[in-house]
Amino acid sequence: MAAALPDESPLIWLGAEVYYYTGISRTEDLDRLCIGGTNVLLLEMPFHRWSAGMIEEAIDIARGSGLTVLMAHIDRYLPDQTPDTWERLQDNGILFQVNASYFLDGWSNRRKALKLLREGQIEVLGSDCHNMTSRRPNLAEALAVIEKKAGPQAVDRLEENALRLLEG
Repeated sequence: MAAALPDESPLIWLGAEVYYYTGISRTEDLDRLCIGGTNVLLLEMPFHRWSAGMIEEAIDIARGSGLTVLMAHIDRYLPDQTPDTWERLQDNGILFQVNASYFLDGWSNRRKALKLLREGQIEVLGSDCHNMTSRRPNLAEALAVIEKKAGPQAVDRLEENALRLLEG
């Protein structure tokens, strides 16, 4: 597909969310699941309260594998986890990504998202686009909200973080 794209097209990085499973931290060649030749593992966690073992295993990946763990769409997990869980993960080098929709779906979510962003708990913004109807691309809309509410430096920081991760 890359060969067919016009020169002005954005760069495309192959990758996927890697769903957590018991034993993932002991998986050989875990680096093969990273985003397009980087050391970034986009980790999707289960949609329920995580056990201490699950949290430890995510930390083990971040500390012992040489991989950068980017936890996918934490906005979906926030209600089920305790605040100290997020602090512990972040203290152990795990980075957080939220979906653009978090900044677009109602004033309550937007307020929470902006608070997390201002506190430096969001490193990367993603679209979680699956189609052009129910889960369409919405990064531009979210970036406009972020720029208006948090300033252009917040947008710059998100873009710089993403580039730094992809470029190593």
